[in-house]
Amino acid sequence: EKDARAAAEDEVVRLKSDLALLAQATEYDDDADVHVRKVAKKIAAENVLKERKEMEELRSALDRLKEELGSCRWREREAEEKATNARLQMSILEQEVSAARADITLMEQALDELENGKIELTVSHEYRIETLENERISVGNAYEEEINALKAELAQTHQEKDSLAHNLDQSERANTALVY
Repeated sequence: EKDARAAAEDEVVRLKSDLALLAQATEYDDDADVHVRKVAKKIAAENVLKERKEMEELRSALDRLKEELGSCRWREREAEEKATNARLQMSILEQEVSAARADITLMEQALDELENGKIELTVSHEYRIETLENERISVGNAYEEEINALKAELAQTHQEKDSLAHNLDQSERANTALVY
């Protein structure tokens, strides 16, 4: 509209200068006034036609601009909706990331606890194995001592038996010698 207005003002200035030139050219003519009026009417009619044509062009340009504006507004609304949806989606994703981080933290803690429990269980089992091995060694030593004691007792008993068998044999010989 500003461009059209500036063009119209330029046209008015040009027409005024044309009119001034025409007035100077017909200054010494008696029919100049009539002639100027005719030329002015003709120019005015041409100007009216030009202005109407410009107005039509401006109207069609305005209509196109209105259509483009409507289209732009529709695209703007659509873009705003997409941006809103993207922000919502981003918010949801951020919440999911936050929840996943919390889950990872909990899993890491659980893994640490399992690892600590495993270590404690391993230490406990090693201690129990060592205790059982010491018990086995102690029991083995006790059994060995008992076996050695029983062997010694058995050897003593064999010796006593042998001694008693020898004494019995000598007593029987002495008895047999006394009897005969």
